[in-house]
Amino acid sequence: MNHMKSNKDLFEDPHKIKQIIGKTLFVLELNSPKEYPSTSVALSSVASTEFRDDIARRSGNDDYSASVRALFNSLDVFIKEFTNGTSTAGFRKNYRLTDDCEATLLVLWQLRNCWTHSGNVVDAECQRNYEAIMKSLPNEIKPVINLPCELEIGKTFFVDFETYKALKKCLLLFIERRVTKEDFQILNTRAAVSNIKFSEVWGIIRAEGLEIGIDLREALAIGKVTINKDGSWDLLELPEFDFESKRIIFPDGQTVTGRIMNE
Repeated sequence: MNHMKSNKDLFEDPHKIKQIIGKTLFVLELNSPKEYPSTSVALSSVASTEFRDDIARRSGNDDYSASVRALFNSLDVFIKEFTNGTSTAGFRKNYRLTDDCEATLLVLWQLRNCWTHSGNVVDAECQRNYEAIMKSLPNEIKPVINLPCELEIGKTFFVDFETYKALKKCLLLFIERRVTKEDFQILNTRAAVSNIKFSEVWGIIRAEGLEIGIDLREALAIGKVTINKDGSWDLLELPEFDFESKRIIFPDGQTVTGRIMNE
């Protein structure tokens, strides 16, 4: 028997979150700026990786190296989209090197290459490129994290939570300076929200000027609603709302949770 996934199963829409409740598929569509769809996906990966590193930190492993790799992947993607594919994150012209944060990003981008090409071990090329950038920075510019002027070949680069927070702040500031306020709000949210689960799924019944919420999970469980392919839903029976108990009561006496949504 072949248990391998089909090619279709291996790929999915990165801007949608799917969850099955009972036998019904619910889909949440995430916002994405028109000009930065891939950056949105990369920042969602930052949030997911950070979530996993947070769990590990609570167990005593304060290593955010994976989160930093995700951060700099998103920097790569953003610069590519921002420049319409005409430049990459390795070019100095993309940074304001009179700014501590942006200078830090360029220096760390070189260290990220150690992760990518040499297993996070400093080699001669990494050492040469890193030290050249550090020496070229204006005297008044200091990286926002504690970095040496020179690297030792054979060493690895370790990032703890506090260092990661400083680097993430720099990356988001870098993006904020280059996009509209509306686009940044969306991108900032994508970088912060992870592990989304539908704990509540509410439908709205409008009656006599009120918007009454009905817990669709409970209503589905007792067969009182149907979910259509387009995501809309229909009541199979007309219920009443009991204001005292905050329950929606169907003609056969079965009830589900309800609440007034526009109080």
